[in-house]
Amino acid sequence: MTAKRRSSVKSAGRKSSKKIPLKPLLWILLVIIAGGLIYWFLPEILNWFSRVWDNLTEVLGIGIAIIAVYIIITIVIFATADSSVFIKRCQYWLGGIAFAVALWELVAFLDPVLGGSVGQSIITGSTATGVLRIVGLLFVGALLMAPRWTWKAI
Repeated sequence: MTAKRRSSVKSAGRKSSKKIPLKPLLWILLVIIAGGLIYWFLPEILNWFSRVWDNLTEVLGIGIAIIAVYIIITIVIFATADSSVFIKRCQYWLGGIAFAVALWELVAFLDPVLGGSVGQSIITGSTATGVLRIVGLLFVGALLMAPRWTWKAI
């Protein structure tokens, strides 16, 4: 009989104990620690972002906007349409990239600061070479986007 009593006491003790939900507490603790670290290091974080932005604008110049536009268009297409649009219309994408690089090179040709160091390296040091590259990129872009019209125009 004593064996039965002990087992009934043990089972009653197990049922009455409550489990502490650890996952929500750990998440709350993690959020508090992350928030404290961000608050503590906020000046350094902002300084780092400022240096990164300055370096990006020095290297890419107006190309940041061109790259951002292509990234946004890509995200919108993947979110709204099928990804096969890239494959079906790849000539338009490649022609658009050629036009965008020609625009980037033209901006670097007119104002080296706006073109960034990448734009300056595209046009090289020679004026004639830079003009020929702009014309060549415009021709390639037109050839990719409208091949019949381009060949008829030549």
